[in-house]
Amino acid sequence: MGIVHLPSLDDYWSRDPLTHYAPITTRIPRWRFREISRYLHFVNNQHLAPRGSPTFDRLGKVRPVIDHFSLQFSALYNPSKNLAVDEAISTAMIKFQGRSALKQYMPMKPIKRGIKVWVLGDSTNGYFSRFDVYTGKQEIRHVGLGEHVVKKLTSELKRKNHHVYFDNFFTNVKLLEDLLEDGIYGCGTARRDRKGFPPALKKAALKNSLKQRGTSKTVQKGPVTATAWKDNRIVNVLSTTTQPTAIGSVLRRQKDGVRINVPCPEAIMSYNQHMGGVDRGDQLRGYYSC
Repeated sequence: MGIVHLPSLDDYWSRDPLTHYAPITTRIPRWRFREISRYLHFVNNQHLAPRGSPTFDRLGKVRPVIDHFSLQFSALYNPSKNLAVDEAISTAMIKFQGRSALKQYMPMKPIKRGIKVWVLGDSTNGYFSRFDVYTGKQEIRHVGLGEHVVKKLTSELKRKNHHVYFDNFFTNVKLLEDLLEDGIYGCGTARRDRKGFPPALKKAALKNSLKQRGTSKTVQKGPVTATAWKDNRIVNVLSTTTQPTAIGSVLRRQKDGVRINVPCPEAIMSYNQHMGGVDRGDQLRGYYSC
């Protein structure tokens, strides 16, 4: 049904040759399909922790299914070197208009109301090897939400030297240091107001030094490098994936339409090249959505 879309559920069992779909009708009667859909259940309610208890799980009724697929996605695939953590456009929000404590409202997203999902995507092909459904603030965390999500999704990648990319919602200096201790290299755009962000790269300090397009400034704390680069605006990146002084170039179009090479730090080029893994997976999944 995710591949062959018909106007209504009953059309799959229609006798009209225009809509009749044998792969379904020859395997299950319509009444049986509706009966299973009505009574489908995955856990014994008596085994669920009561609401309000420390172990209460808002996804308890479908937790076995989520855990099963999450384990299978990672067990059946060996991820490549470069991975991305993100909340993609439609993957981030499963469209849902009903009543649920899981429902989020995100006015700037194409899907404004729904259930949020974080994913770990392979930058080479968009494969989602891990995912996590956001259940709200009732989760007990000792770190920020973004840091918690990245560590949870990359927990099976330790000591394998993967490069993981994420945007400024997740990035901070401590996260990169913790990932490196686990044998994982990280890179992400960063907000200047995050704790640990170097004062030398804050807006006031860069006011006079990064006026021309292509200029950059890099500072380093141990293995973590922080880079500010002037494009149309100043872009900030924290990274442990590249050499601090490595510089490449990117093509940019001038006002007269001429394309020129502009110097660009390798950390930012690497981020732009590999951050799209989740978006690519989201695009492929959208072709056959259930």
